[in-house]
Amino acid sequence: MTHRIGFTSAVVLWGAVLFAGACGPPVPGPAGPSTATAASAGELERLRAEVADLQRKLDAADARLAAFDGINEATAVVHNAQNIPRKLQLAAKLPEGLRSQVGVDLGRLLMVRPDRAGEVLIALRDEKDAGALRVLADVIRNGALASVPAASKVDAIDALRSGEPLERRLAAAWALQPGLDPTPPDAIAAAVERLRSETDAELLGVLAELVGARPTGEALDALEWAARKMPPGADRRRVLVPVARASVVRDRGESVVARAIDATTPDLRDDLAAAIAGAANSMSAPLQRSEPDAQRIERMKVARDRFIALYRAVTQVEIRRDLVRAASGGLAVLPPVGPGAPERVEFYRAVAEVESDPAQKAALERAAHGFEDGSLTPTSPALDAILRGR
Repeated sequence: MTHRIGFTSAVVLWGAVLFAGACGPPVPGPAGPSTATAASAGELERLRAEVADLQRKLDAADARLAAFDGINEATAVVHNAQNIPRKLQLAAKLPEGLRSQVGVDLGRLLMVRPDRAGEVLIALRDEKDAGALRVLADVIRNGALASVPAASKVDAIDALRSGEPLERRLAAAWALQPGLDPTPPDAIAAAVERLRSETDAELLGVLAELVGARPTGEALDALEWAARKMPPGADRRRVLVPVARASVVRDRGESVVARAIDATTPDLRDDLAAAIAGAANSMSAPLQRSEPDAQRIERMKVARDRFIALYRAVTQVEIRRDLVRAASGGLAVLPPVGPGAPERVEFYRAVAEVESDPAQKAALERAAHGFEDGSLTPTSPALDAILRGR
C-alpha cells in the first residue's frame, strides 16, 4: 500500500518539529555545557520515539481504513459493471461473507431482469474461474433464472453431467431446479447419474431437492446410495428427506420410522428423524375414507407407540420438537382436525414423560393442558407456537 500520512499524523509530526526546535541544544554558558543539555537531548529522543510509534499506529489504522474503503468500492464496482461475467469476476475477489451477499443481491436483481438471463447461462457455460462460478451459484440460487423455461437450460444439463470444476456443477444444479415449468426428464436423469458419482455434500443436497419432488424408484436408489457415503449433518438430511417423503406417502412413514429406530448410530438416527420431520411437516395427513373408529384408534395407538420409541432415541431436542409437530402432519399419529382432544391430551402427556429437556417438557405439558381445558384446537396458532418452543 502506498505510504500516506493522515491529517492527524501530520499535525502530530508538525508539533514534534516545533517542540524539537524549542528544545534544541542550548547555547553553552561561560562554564561550558550545562547538565540541562544532556537532559534536553534525552527528552528529545524520547519524544521522537513516541512520535515514531504513534506514526506506526496511524499508518496501521490508515491501512485498515483503506482496506475497508476498498471493499466498499469493490462492491460498488460489482454492481456498476456492465456485463454478468465481469460482475462475477469482481465479486469473486471479495471476502467470502461479502462475496456471498453480493451473489444474493445480484440474483434478486436479475430475477426481475429476464432479458439478462442469457448472460447468466453463457457464464455457466464459459466461465472458468472457480470463485466466479461460486458467486454464479449464489446468483442462480436467488432467482436469476426463475423465469427461464427448461428448454433453454440444455447447457446446464451438460454442465451437471460433466462440468468442471465442482462450482460449475453446483451452479448447474441450482439452474435446473423447477421454475416456470417442471424439471425435464433428461435433467432428472443427469441428476440421478450425478448422485451416484458426486462426493461433495453440498451439491448432493441440492441434487436431492432437484429429484425429490416426485422421486422415481431409480432416484430413490441413487439418494440412498448418496446418503451412505455422506458424513452426518444437514446435507445428508436433505438427501434423506425425499426418502422419508416417499415412505410417508406409501405407508404413513411406518417403514422409515422403523428404520430410524433400528439405526446403528445416533448420528444416522438423528439424520433420519430430521428427514422424517422435514418430510411430514411439509405434508398433510392422508384422509381416511370409511375407516371404522375401532380400526382408526388401533392404528393410531400403534403409530403413537412407534413414534415415542423413535422420539426417546433422538439425541437433539430441536429434532424432537419438529417430530412432535409432524405427528399431526404426514405421520398421521394424531387426527389433523376435528374431534380428538382426549387423544391429543394422552399423546402430549405420553411424549412429555420421556422428554429430558425441561423447556420441551413444559411445552408438551402446556399443549396437553390446552386441549384439556379447551383453550387449544388443532388449528390454533397458539398450538404451533407452543410446539415450536416460542
